[in-house]
Amino acid sequence: MSKGGKKEARKNFEIESDIKLSDFANSSASGGRIRKSVGKNFIKNAKEITKNEEEEEILWYDRDLDEFEFLDLGNGVKKKQLKTKASSGESFKGPGIQFPIDVWYLIGQYVKPEDVKLFANICKDSYKVSRSFSFWMEMYRRFYKPVDHLPTRLQPECIEQEFCLKSSVIRALYLMYPKFITQLSSRLPNTDVVNELSNLCCSSMWRLQVNEKWVFHFKFQNVTHSSDTRITYRVAIKDLWTNHGEKQDVYVNHNPDAGCKILRFTSSYFMVVSQKVIGSRLSGVRISLAHDMRRHKLQLMFRHSNYNQSDNRSNMSKDNSGSYSDIVEFDAVENVMVLNWWHPQYPLGYNV
Repeated sequence: MSKGGKKEARKNFEIESDIKLSDFANSSASGGRIRKSVGKNFIKNAKEITKNEEEEEILWYDRDLDEFEFLDLGNGVKKKQLKTKASSGESFKGPGIQFPIDVWYLIGQYVKPEDVKLFANICKDSYKVSRSFSFWMEMYRRFYKPVDHLPTRLQPECIEQEFCLKSSVIRALYLMYPKFITQLSSRLPNTDVVNELSNLCCSSMWRLQVNEKWVFHFKFQNVTHSSDTRITYRVAIKDLWTNHGEKQDVYVNHNPDAGCKILRFTSSYFMVVSQKVIGSRLSGVRISLAHDMRRHKLQLMFRHSNYNQSDNRSNMSKDNSGSYSDIVEFDAVENVMVLNWWHPQYPLGYNV
């Protein structure tokens, strides 16, 4: 047998024989270096093993969507997805589900006063319910409390009239509803007077004498909120009887004081105010410290173009636009307040 045959037989014998620990115990140390390709593959495999172990420790809900492997099911899934998208697009074009209006009446019984605007903006039926007589009467009954300082006009036996019901219920809520009461009590008296009254038109003015002091009232109105046809109580009652309540929602939501604000303050001295300020716009308000360093000094600047002269008690100047501005000054002023139409201290008369 040739030498090559003996070597092949020896190799086959070594492969078929079992590997034992004694084969490596007394073996000599390897003198050669590991090849670079073998070393790089070994390091790469070790890193992949450690990476897989770390990924297994991360829970499935902590992983990103890109880490998951999705199966490609072919064109069948794509066609189904296109069909579902088309069907969903067609469904939005439909009229949707329209609930009976009685459902909105039932939901309206649980609406909070501060959420009435959100409820009215849901749909047309909810808006119609929010303007109804029963909606506001139910809200009044839910939050009614026998309060001592509740005016007679807002008592249960007097409030059940359709004319201006909504505004009456809102005024009563500012005397009974805890959230509205804290909202008024947390507000400082003379804060943001300039921004609230700027560019409003003065519609009336009056004064009262209380405990040797004078309480001045200036009523301002936003011209955009004023309506050309003023509805009176007699007209509303007559129309409700003749037309059998066809315009009930109009009279329930009518508010003659919408957009009106009253500037009220107390002065120690009497001051004659010119009637020219009625119908003029308020261009500016200044509140400074008075001479006694204990009270305030109030300046009201009215802008109008109807008069070319002024009396001796007021100062008039001409601005760049060609209109005249009348400045009315009050010294030793206290308790400056801006009363919105829903404020408890706002006068309740419709003819004010």
